[in-house]
Amino acid sequence: MRILTIAIGERYLNMACTLAASVYGKHEILLVTDQDVKGRKADLFTEIISPIHVGETDVETAMINKLHIDEYGRGEPILFLDADTII
Repeated sequence: MRILTIAIGERYLNMACTLAASVYGKHEILLVTDQDVKGRKADLFTEIISPIHVGETDVETAMINKLHIDEYGRGEPILFLDADTII
């Protein structure tokens, strides 16, 4: 299963890393973020993607991208989970 999460801002990136650690090795996880992800954090994710749509605020950017999740799936099924989720 492919999982997608959106982490706009440092706070949400930290939450997304916790989510990724909770599924590491079990599922592919795609991260949409505006943050620079380096080192061990980057290794948690199958793919790191820049947001397609950018709003005037972080909240607006996150919401717009949630409404366009289908653009990140590339025709394949994906499960969207909020960054503050742990499996």
